[in-house]
Amino acid sequence: MISLVYAYYENARMFQIQQANWLNYPVHAQKEMEVIITDDCSAKNPLLPQDISTVGEYDFSLFFIQKKISWNWLEARNIGAKHAKYDWLLLTDMDHVVTPGVFEALLKKRHKFDPEIVYQFARVVAPGMTKYKPHNDSFFVSKKLFWKSGGYDEDYSGQYGTSGIFRRRLFSVAKKHKELSNLSLVLYPRDFVEDASTRDLPRKEGRDPTAIKHITAWKLSRRREIQLFAQPYERLV
Repeated sequence: MISLVYAYYENARMFQIQQANWLNYPVHAQKEMEVIITDDCSAKNPLLPQDISTVGEYDFSLFFIQKKISWNWLEARNIGAKHAKYDWLLLTDMDHVVTPGVFEALLKKRHKFDPEIVYQFARVVAPGMTKYKPHNDSFFVSKKLFWKSGGYDEDYSGQYGTSGIFRRRLFSVAKKHKELSNLSLVLYPRDFVEDASTRDLPRKEGRDPTAIKHITAWKLSRRREIQLFAQPYERLV
């Protein structure tokens, strides 16, 4: 059984596409999955309980972070991993679709996956499904290994470009990492679905390029451990 973990931020249309995709999974596959979404304090288009279909056979959990911090997907993923009830996590972004074929392939091979290995995916781009580079922020990983790494460090929330910090730490505690080159996630770019990923927050532009280094130095000077669940959140579903 597999827990799908997503962060959500103003992705109303993209969520509809995701939900239609999950409902298209065979019933036997839906019964072996759960979807956990944490809304990262959306103001304009928050994900609400009434937006969730009651038709599917899969379990669904919705959480809402109550304090606005830019790029707090770190906590959103931690919340999902904390509340996941299954041993395997598939963590990816809202603009990445796990097709029924990919999910079924994971289910069929689940007994062959090593819980000490980090698995990643190939990637294609919608709508033409052209091959694209793999996504560094999508992981198929055991819940045990995720927490062995410490999870995402929320001291870095508010900064864009922190993906490598967690990835290096995760790889350091894993036996190895491996790409599932025959299994591709589908990326929905913003020019195809407008709200597939975040538009209204600055990425590299206008940011202090040394901020992440300063945070790291501050943490080292205080021997500060990984910060988890720094902001209040509530469960909606």
